[in-house]
Amino acid sequence: MVSVASTTVDLVSALAWPFVALATLIFLATNRGRLLLYPIFRRIRKLSGGGIEIELSPEAAGATKAEVEGKLRDYAAALDQEFQRLAYAHDVRDHLKAVIKEVLDASRADGWIEKPYRSTVHVEDALFGGSLYQLLDYVPRAKDGRAGRRFSIRFGMLGRAWRLQKSVAELGVGTDPVELIETWGMTTEEAEAAAKGQRRSFVCITLKKPGSEKMLGVLYLDAEPTNAFLPDITNRFDEAAHLGPLCDAVQKVHEEIAARGPGLTQFDNV
Repeated sequence: MVSVASTTVDLVSALAWPFVALATLIFLATNRGRLLLYPIFRRIRKLSGGGIEIELSPEAAGATKAEVEGKLRDYAAALDQEFQRLAYAHDVRDHLKAVIKEVLDASRADGWIEKPYRSTVHVEDALFGGSLYQLLDYVPRAKDGRAGRRFSIRFGMLGRAWRLQKSVAELGVGTDPVELIETWGMTTEEAEAAAKGQRRSFVCITLKKPGSEKMLGVLYLDAEPTNAFLPDITNRFDEAAHLGPLCDAVQKVHEEIAARGPGLTQFDNV
């Protein structure tokens, strides 16, 4: 004898499956859906009331990996172009230069001796959730560290500022790989590379939506020697008159790019 509960479950499953399939087809009809899920859905062998059967052979896995990575590269390249267009359209680089000049000019008047430095802006990424995107080439321009790089919100000083949602500075970061791994969230490979670098002073200034605490990005500044900036450097940036226009520009970039990126989740964090 078939129980009422069992019959109910079977009925719900039978009814639910067409709706799941319909939702999937609707998603696939969008450009985002076709681009990101096509390499996986082409491996489907069967769609039925019982579920989905996907080919999981080594050959299929290799082909799927190559196709997914290729599609993600294409999507990332398209987003990169849009990021750069928006940064130019909203004069983010000019706003960054203005706030840097304001703060460092005042620091110089208070006895600061200028050292070679690099500065850029990182914003919330539109491709991957939990990552930050370098929006600008360094100011002044440098050979390394061009726009387009992505960093985990768990990485280094940048990630610390983002997670704490407040401006931070470290003016004497050491070169011990163990410290870089334990304190700054680096892998062994990253720590070894960072330990060979020459930069010891780091400043990260949070960029928030005007009138709220919503994080939009981070103004990043570094220099080679220890104590390359005045001890109150974060306060100087947070109180700078030109920081507001920079936040406004970054907000506009964020609002326009957020609707164009999938914000893919990479890890479950809770």
